[in-house]
Amino acid sequence: MSRGFYKAIVVIVIGAVLVAGTIAWMRHLSPEDLTYVPKEAVITPAVQLLQRYVRIDTTNPPGNETAGAKFLIDYLARNGIHAELIESAPGRGNVYARIRGRRPGGGLLLLHHIDVVRAEGTGWTHPPFGGVVDLNMVYGRGTLDMKGIGICQLLAFVDLARSHQVPAHDVVYLAVADEEEGSRFGTQWLMEHRRDVLEGIAFALNEGGITETLKESVTWFGIEIGSKQIVRLRMTAPERKTLQQARLTLEPYFSPKDPERILPEVRAYFQAVAPRRIELPGLYENLDRTVASGKFWNLPPPYRALATTELTVSGVHSAESGGFFTDVTILVLPDVRPDDAVARFQQIVHGLPVAVEVTSTMGPTAVSSTATPFFSDIRKSVAKVYGGDVAVGPLMLPYATTDSRFLRSIGIQAYGLWPFPVDFFQSSGIHGMDERVRLDWFNKGVDLTIDLVRRYSQLG
Repeated sequence: MSRGFYKAIVVIVIGAVLVAGTIAWMRHLSPEDLTYVPKEAVITPAVQLLQRYVRIDTTNPPGNETAGAKFLIDYLARNGIHAELIESAPGRGNVYARIRGRRPGGGLLLLHHIDVVRAEGTGWTHPPFGGVVDLNMVYGRGTLDMKGIGICQLLAFVDLARSHQVPAHDVVYLAVADEEEGSRFGTQWLMEHRRDVLEGIAFALNEGGITETLKESVTWFGIEIGSKQIVRLRMTAPERKTLQQARLTLEPYFSPKDPERILPEVRAYFQAVAPRRIELPGLYENLDRTVASGKFWNLPPPYRALATTELTVSGVHSAESGGFFTDVTILVLPDVRPDDAVARFQQIVHGLPVAVEVTSTMGPTAVSSTATPFFSDIRKSVAKVYGGDVAVGPLMLPYATTDSRFLRSIGIQAYGLWPFPVDFFQSSGIHGMDERVRLDWFNKGVDLTIDLVRRYSQLG
């Protein structure tokens, strides 16, 4: 996900809410029930492949995705699949491979990004690019974000090719550069210069989803269908106190207590998570009733954010050319035009002697539908691999974005799926230290992705 808003924020906050309820439930258990004994580490060929991928340093910046791209292309070639290396700039490699289907249109895109964020800090238990296995975990930058998902997709794509059957529709494997720094050398560049890679695609599988777990079991798959969009501005002024005054003017918009507008998809998301939100009973099932009763402000910030426009403001800094500046980030609802967001901001600071410059914008973009055959296939595959009692529902991201925003802008129904469970503690490694994934859970993710691709290809 985009580096500015770590997906760890989303997963940790949502996970924290779940954990609070879980702790209350666990008080009824005996002490021996709370003992965790790691399972024996079973290192499968899939795990070995992930280890090799993690050991390739594709940190962005500076960006050296071509090394990772060549690794993927070599694996595809050894399995009889031709893949194209597309370099948007030296070292900024993207991988494209396609299996042709029986019918035009309706294609499925398997999308992941090759780049990873910096492995900063000295507190790593194991080297961040070592791919070390310890206590049924494989450690390394990218195991979760998102080389682990990329390997699941790679093995599902190879499985389809090895079947020697023609799928119902095209299936495309696409590994891209630069997602963590804005996608200028990845998905965005491909859309501008190589739109053919997306020809005939109707559905896409990407990052952005979450899982919720209770002890050893996954209880819910949240499938990302949309996210808020980001508009970034820079305010400048000759004097520091002017920007400090501007910050005071903007404070009511940092975390609004009342909703601006509730999208239908947000209502559906709240209804989907309501059975698992025991800490605030009655507030999730009917969001309109919650608002009408004046209790919207009781919801945790990530949930309130899905119905509001929020601002974040940096500190005041000295500009090289003289004067001072502060950076502003506006998180807007998915369907808001950036120009409208900027105009509204200008109204808020009207009368203050500040200059406002737009530095980057996103959106507007559609929200993917849950009433599609591919979303139905996701439900069926989760039920097959994890059990029919595991719930599957839509998820909206309040603080993070993914490359799905580009796909949705051209009519592709994109879904964020984390195919393997990730618990509260592992989620802290995303963009942090000790990023890791459980081996047995990762292997289940491989199984899920293979089943899903077979199912949509009408081979399973």
